[in-house]
Amino acid sequence: MRGRDNTPALPSACRYTTTSNKCCVARPYSPPFLPPSGQRVGVSVGAMQYLEYRVEGAPPSAYYIPDFITEAEEKQLIHQVYAAPKPKWKNLSHRRLQNWGGLPHPRGMVAEHIPVWLQHHMDHIADLGAFGDKRPNHVLVNEYLPGQGIMPHEDGPMFYPTITTITLSGHTLLDLYTPRPHDEADEEVERHTDSQPTPSPLQSPQDTTDEEVENRHTDAPRSLLILRDDVYTSYLHGIAEVEEDVVSRDVLNLSRVPSSAGDTVRRDTRISLTIRHVPKEEEEEEEEEEEEEEEEEEEEEEEEKVVKGGKRRLDYMEEEEEEEKEEEEEEEEEEEWNNF
Repeated sequence: MRGRDNTPALPSACRYTTTSNKCCVARPYSPPFLPPSGQRVGVSVGAMQYLEYRVEGAPPSAYYIPDFITEAEEKQLIHQVYAAPKPKWKNLSHRRLQNWGGLPHPRGMVAEHIPVWLQHHMDHIADLGAFGDKRPNHVLVNEYLPGQGIMPHEDGPMFYPTITTITLSGHTLLDLYTPRPHDEADEEVERHTDSQPTPSPLQSPQDTTDEEVENRHTDAPRSLLILRDDVYTSYLHGIAEVEEDVVSRDVLNLSRVPSSAGDTVRRDTRISLTIRHVPKEEEEEEEEEEEEEEEEEEEEEEEEKVVKGGKRRLDYMEEEEEEEKEEEEEEEEEEEWNNF
């Protein structure tokens, strides 16, 4: 059996191929990254156990969990992504995306319904404790074709300082950059949430060189990447726009991915599910609740004033009536005395 380019078809178990058409088979993971036998990552792993999956040599708070979802779950997710209504897709210059849960905005996010097929995996990630006492409430679905990527960027302060990303179908090589102040105020860095560039005090990607890449990291299909705290706030992350990646020895998680140093790995279409928490939504809800409570209190006070005012008016009228009656009685008595 041969592929579309008339080359021998690769075994179905192959997830990656090199330019020499070599099949890259996943190697056993080294401790402490191998979960206990029979344990399913994402279901059986308890809260905070993701800490055991820290990427050695990477900035603090970078974690990589291979095979976080099963192949069956991956197929189901891919099916659901492409079954989404056409208007759900937003086409950008270097990728297309779907927003689920609402459109993040510095003023707050209007919450939208998240489908069960996404909520299921969001709950699994939340149960790991990656978001502390928060729950993820937003998913950004990105589709990258071979040769597409995203410029170095930060996700910004509108999110809880944690990024969790599930990779589907194809791999990617993620570059982490140390941000540096720039001299020109009009330089911009594209946010990960929208097509419009947002002003940022971070270095412009046009001036970024290979020497400025501090760390490289491979995300394999079905894996979960967690970036928290300092690595979220102090580093830029981006994906080079290439059709194939040269796997070098400086890839931090090389021992946990199905490829070897020196391999040239062709990219396939990749879908990423970036799952995050938008604190502003909760803050807005709390503010709205406080405003509603204040309005209710004001209304109650007004009602009390009206009631009290009405009661005082009623008492005053009753007093006037009594005085008038007393005056009439006195006049009648005087008339009676005058008649004598």
